[in-house]
Amino acid sequence: MIIILAIGILNYKTYEKTIECVESIISTCKQDFEIYIIDNNSPNESMEVLRKKYNKDSKIFLIENKSNEGFAGGNQKLLEFIESKNKHEYIVISNNNIIFLEDSIQQLIDPLISNENAVIVGPKIYSLNGDVQESSRLEHVNWLEGYGLYSIYNLFNKKTYDRDVTKIIKVTSVSGCCFAVNKKNFRKMGYFDTNTFLFYEENILAIKAETKLFETYFNPKSKIIHAHGATTGKENLFTETELIKSSIYYWKNYRSSKAFFTIGMILSNFLKNNIKYFIFRSIEGDIKKYWKDNKLLLFKSQGVIKNV
Repeated sequence: MIIILAIGILNYKTYEKTIECVESIISTCKQDFEIYIIDNNSPNESMEVLRKKYNKDSKIFLIENKSNEGFAGGNQKLLEFIESKNKHEYIVISNNNIIFLEDSIQQLIDPLISNENAVIVGPKIYSLNGDVQESSRLEHVNWLEGYGLYSIYNLFNKKTYDRDVTKIIKVTSVSGCCFAVNKKNFRKMGYFDTNTFLFYEENILAIKAETKLFETYFNPKSKIIHAHGATTGKENLFTETELIKSSIYYWKNYRSSKAFFTIGMILSNFLKNNIKYFIFRSIEGDIKKYWKDNKLLLFKSQGVIKNV
C-alpha cells in the first residue's frame, strides 16, 4: 500500500530556511509525499521567492495567508488546506528551520502506522552545534515553569527530558517544532487551539490528546536539526509577552488555575525580564510597551478588562 504523506511547513520571513528544509526533505525522504508551504503574511519577498522557485514543481504547493496568525493559527490554515485534498493519512508538521536527516520522516510515521491509537510522534532534535535539545516530555508543565523559573525546575526534576532514550517510548508531549500526526485522530482532537499566537502549543496538544485517550510517542531513531530561534529571532520582549499570554491561557483553560496563580505568573515573569533588560542587557525590545502590555495582562487576570 502506497501511503501519500503530506509535509506541512510554516514560513514567516525566513524563506531561505524554508528552501533548506525542503531540500532536506527531497534528499532524505523515500516515501511518496507532497509538500505544503504556508506563508504567514511575511512582510518581505517570501512568497515571490518561493513561487519563483517552486511554481513548476507538482509536489510542492504554496498557500498565502492574508494575516500573520502565529504558529497555531497558521498551521490550522495549513491543515485545512491539506484536508481539502482528502488523500493524506499522515501529516508531518514542521517549522521551516528544520533539517531532516536520513530516514527521519519514515521513522516519524512508522509508529503511527503500527499503532492506530497513536496521534503524535516526535523526533530527536539536535542543535546546529550537535547538542540534543528538549525533544519530548514525560509529564505536563510544572507551576515553576509557569512562573518562568526554568533553572530551578530543572534542578529538582531530572525525569522530564529524554536525552538518553534509545528506543520508542510513550510520552506526554513532543516538541512543537516538528512532529507527525495521524490525520484522522488529530482531527478528532480538534487540531490546534488557535487562541495562542506563540508558545504552549505542544502543551495544549498534550492535554487534548490525553482527553481523547490518544497516545503520543517519541522516536529517537528519527533525527532532525533545529536552528532554534531562526524564525522568532533572538530573545526579545515581544516574544516574552506572547509567552506570558499563552501561559495564562494554558493554565486557565487547560489546568484550571486560580486568579492568584495567574497574577503571580505575570509578576514573576515581569520581574525576570526587567532584570534581563536593565541589568544583564540580554533581552531587547520596547520596554515601555512591555510594561503597558503586562499591566493590561494583570488587569485582565483580575477581571477588570476582558481582552488584551
